[in-house]
Amino acid sequence: MPTGYTAGIIDGSIKTFEQYAKTCVRAFGAAIHMRDDSLSEEYVPREPGDYHLNALNRAKKQLNQSKKMTDTKIIKDRKKYLEDGKIHFEKKIVKINNNCIKMNTFMKKVDTYKPPTKEHYEIKKFMKEQLELTITQDGDPEYYETELNNIKEELKNINPIQIRKDMINQANKDIKYHAKEYKNELKRCKDSNKWVEDFLNSLPK
Repeated sequence: MPTGYTAGIIDGSIKTFEQYAKTCVRAFGAAIHMRDDSLSEEYVPREPGDYHLNALNRAKKQLNQSKKMTDTKIIKDRKKYLEDGKIHFEKKIVKINNNCIKMNTFMKKVDTYKPPTKEHYEIKKFMKEQLELTITQDGDPEYYETELNNIKEELKNINPIQIRKDMINQANKDIKYHAKEYKNELKRCKDSNKWVEDFLNSLPK
């Protein structure tokens, strides 16, 4: 039975060794960018993705904006962010507490349940374990309460100087990271294209 790479030999669409070799090169990392393309597609050189380049440009823009923002604007934006977070955490705490009430209500029912036979005690045990697991994993609002308290404290005294400093530091960190990754991406493309080019040039004409 022919493979995806040899099917063209069988059906006659691949007539030369060069065509076959160009088809097989898709199985190697240097041509990974064409992994989803039809095997009949001609090889095209690998080009760098735009993820890191776009992220780099966004970070540069963020750095520039951070330096230009007024204290008033920083305070306004931060206050909006904190107020949104406050609402989010308050809702999470209410939801967790309500879920715990539900779980504990069922826990009492499980505790008072009398299985009909000894063999049925395993299902009672299982029901209790599931409730306990849910309460343990999802029933503690401590994290959200801590975050909520942190927000309330910061709302009392929003520090635009520190916020600007943090924004600039983060932007510089992002610029350094994405610049490095984009440079690596360019090198990977160059190395991959050279590998394929050397291979194609080695094929008998």
